[in-house]
Amino acid sequence: MLFPGATDSWRASMQECSAAIDESMGELVKITPANAPAINFPSVANPAKAVTVVATFKNKSKTVIMGNEGKMGGHSLSPLVETSEPVFEFSYDVLRSMPYTLQQSYRITRLCNGVTYEITSIRPDGISRTCVRVVQLGIPRSEDL
Repeated sequence: MLFPGATDSWRASMQECSAAIDESMGELVKITPANAPAINFPSVANPAKAVTVVATFKNKSKTVIMGNEGKMGGHSLSPLVETSEPVFEFSYDVLRSMPYTLQQSYRITRLCNGVTYEITSIRPDGISRTCVRVVQLGIPRSEDL
């Protein structure tokens, strides 16, 4: 059994680790709220409410097994497709400092290269960080940077 206050001390230590992750691997990103005008319509961004925060970014490698007619989850003879899965992670402290809560369809733009992503899912790790899965919307033209 842990001594009284051990949980609070452990959680504080995890928040310190999260801050160290942001300090060593973090980058500035712009988060822009976006809402769909109706069901099944593309979302429309609201740049007036955009905020800049620190997040970590990784583009994880992923192998997808294709089945018949392009369905996922085929058999052992199905073709393998190599792709990547972009993921942002935010510390709880960063998310608490924002004027709104992250939601699906919000946009995240990496300020280092101008590439914009749309949020598809948000999953807290229950300790000190939140994992945000995204899809890439486009690569800016060189004259737009």
